[in-house]
Amino acid sequence: MVELRPIVTGDAERLFEWRNLPEVRRYMFTDLPIRREEHDRWFKSVLVDATRRDWIIQTDGVPAGLISLTSIDEHNSRCSWGFYIASQALRGRGLGSSAWFQTLRYAFDDLELEKVSSEVLDTNLSVIALHERFGFRREAYFRSHVRRGDERIDVIGLAMLRADWQLCRPGIEDQLRRNERSHADLKGK
Repeated sequence: MVELRPIVTGDAERLFEWRNLPEVRRYMFTDLPIRREEHDRWFKSVLVDATRRDWIIQTDGVPAGLISLTSIDEHNSRCSWGFYIASQALRGRGLGSSAWFQTLRYAFDDLELEKVSSEVLDTNLSVIALHERFGFRREAYFRSHVRRGDERIDVIGLAMLRADWQLCRPGIEDQLRRNERSHADLKGK
């Protein structure tokens, strides 16, 4: 069972540790270690920023990652989003897909947004593929957009419109149900 709960003050240390995990940082726009002061400023701003929503992804009550809607723009009816599963042991079990579905449902059904977009390093092939399986379309290709040491990395811009969501939602729900049954069967063995 995957649930999303809003972040709270008590999540500051957990998020500091997660954001500094090499396997999380390698897919962020900056792969440099995040200093405590920088994290504290970021975390305080997140708690009061009305243009974002942040949730801890949990499975069976165990915190596993973070998913966020950012730059929520009511006038233009759009936002951006991002996520990560911090727990290496919990990756590949469908947590990300379930959290995505819940977050997209919130963005399109509750906030009534028209568009959800994301920018992904072109080296993060699994997340690009996940976006596309969910019905996101590639809208942009930012060449040499991010610097990592002496290397330049391209970024893929992807987005889903409300109309895409309405078309894709039933298939996504079916796939998530099949995944849940499959994982439940594996647990039972």
